[in-house]
Amino acid sequence: MAGSLGDNDKMVAVASGTEIILWAICPDGNGNEIGVFSLNVPVEALFFVGNQLIATSHAGKVGVWNAVTKHWQNQDVVPISSYDTAGSFLILGCNNGSIYYIDVQKFPLRMKDNDLLVTELYRDPTEDAITALSVYLTPKTSDSGNWIEIAYGTSSGSVRVIVQHPETVGSGPQLFQTFSVHRSPVTKIMLSEKHLISGKSYRNT
Repeated sequence: MAGSLGDNDKMVAVASGTEIILWAICPDGNGNEIGVFSLNVPVEALFFVGNQLIATSHAGKVGVWNAVTKHWQNQDVVPISSYDTAGSFLILGCNNGSIYYIDVQKFPLRMKDNDLLVTELYRDPTEDAITALSVYLTPKTSDSGNWIEIAYGTSSGSVRVIVQHPETVGSGPQLFQTFSVHRSPVTKIMLSEKHLISGKSYRNT
């Protein structure tokens, strides 16, 4: 995985088992090790959101490295079944039917226990596992901000679209539409300005 550290420098991260190694790569090709971090469970996804490094595990663990504070934070969450990113937000779909988000740019920590702030954004009406997730931020049309549109698929095969207007940020997104087009868990979903595409894996048994 690679990400930007500054105007010229880059970051490169690799994961093996439960450990992540992060390097800073200079324009001259030399590299400096930033650190070795442990997620304590096998790393299943490793990616950058801006300058922040994210590691996730289906076991229910999220690790975030903040480029400003140089701080690594592990956080226990509900077992993760899907994820997507939008701007500085990390969106997690979980097996309890909830969608959570973390603003990794702000790296918010709870005052009482110094845990990473993971906020529930939405809960599926039938509480099916969120098996696929796609977030679309509409272009900014005013000073109030972007519309957030999220399409997700569930373990029962449902596809739902939820929408949050800039004026209703405090009240959470609202269910916009539900599609019942699959009979098994949705494994892929993509939402864009004009299209919504969903699919499932086929396995020979």
